[in-house]
Parts: sequence; C-alpha cells; structure tokens
Amino acid sequence: MVIMSDPLLMWRGRFGDDYTERNLFSAKVIKQREDSLASVFGTLPIDLIIEPGCGSGANLKALQELGYRVIGIEPNWKAISEAITSLRSPFVLLNSTCYQINVSDGKADLVLSAGLLIHIPEDRLNEAIVEMLRVSKKYLLIIEYYSEVEEELNYRGNGGMLWKRNWPEIFEQYPVTLVKNGYFDKSQGYDDCHWYLYQKWVNLL
Repeated sequence: MVIMSDPLLMWRGRFGDDYTERNLFSAKVIKQREDSLASVFGTLPIDLIIEPGCGSGANLKALQELGYRVIGIEPNWKAISEAITSLRSPFVLLNSTCYQINVSDGKADLVLSAGLLIHIPEDRLNEAIVEMLRVSKKYLLIIEYYSEVEEELNYRGNGGMLWKRNWPEIFEQYPVTLVKNGYFDKSQGYDDCHWYLYQKWVNLL
C-alpha cells in the first residue's frame, strides 16, 4: 500500500480524473439523491447551497432540480468540465478546495459535504470544517461514512486517502447544534452513508 503524503495532488491529477470517470452518475441516481435531499431539507429556509468537492456535479444537479441555487468547489478540472455539461444556468463552479472556498463569510444558506470529509487527512480536518462553517450562514449537511472509532481504509491501493470517523463526536468541538440525522443506503443514491444536519450557532450580542 502506498501512503499519500499530499492527497490533494492525487485528486488534482490522474487519480482524480479516474475517480471522475467512475462516478458519472445516471439520471436514476440523481433522482434518488434529489428525493433523499428533499427528505432532509423539508421546509428549511434555504436558497443558496455550496458543495466543496462537488465532483462531476451529481449533487448540484439534484439540488437544482429541487429549486436551489448552487456553487460547486472542485480541485479537479475534468470533474469541473463534466459538471459544466450537466448543470443548467445559472450556476457557479470554482476550481479550488475545501480549504479555500473563495466566497464571502456566510455566503450560503447551507454547505454540503457528501463524501468529502472522509478523504481529508486528520491534520487538515479542522481546517476544512472551519472553512465550511465560515461560508455557511445557517446550516451544514454532511453525508459521510461513519465509524464509532476512526478507521483508515485502503483506497484503491493507497493509504492516507480514506477514513471512517465518528462525526457526532468530532462536531461536538464546533459551534453547531445537531438538527437531525439519519442514514442513506445505495437505493437512496448514496453509498451506505450516515448524514447529519447541523445548524450554526447565532451570535445574538
């Protein structure tokens, strides 16, 4: 197993290109995700959603179908090219990362992390979460693999690329309140993931 010292270089290069090619989702999967996300959001006051690590745009497409405005953040150019072809205007795609989301504080009503935080190394996890909370005005939704105790997984022969984590325990450190949580299986468009909807604390002073 090869240990990756800088996974971001992998995601920007051929490894990320191959990932994009493997994850060009069908209309059926996008509809499943649309229904799953709608069940989470309900009547929440949401208009603009940012997704760091948006890949080829499957979640963004589902969100557009639900009537939301979207901004995607993605380090891989091939994924951005695929997203451009699948989304309808208006939309914004930025070639950047979850460590540097180039928008103003509180720009989005909600930030979505779906299969992103599982790929963030321990020494940069706080950096990613803080940045996502910075650009969110109200909510953060994470859809990720869960494990009660952190577990690193071999990811296509590479180490330092994929972890299951205890997300409720991790988010106890941040100024958020858990609104609700649940589980999506593959029939709901996601790969057996736990989801958690958090609301940011509001400074009333």
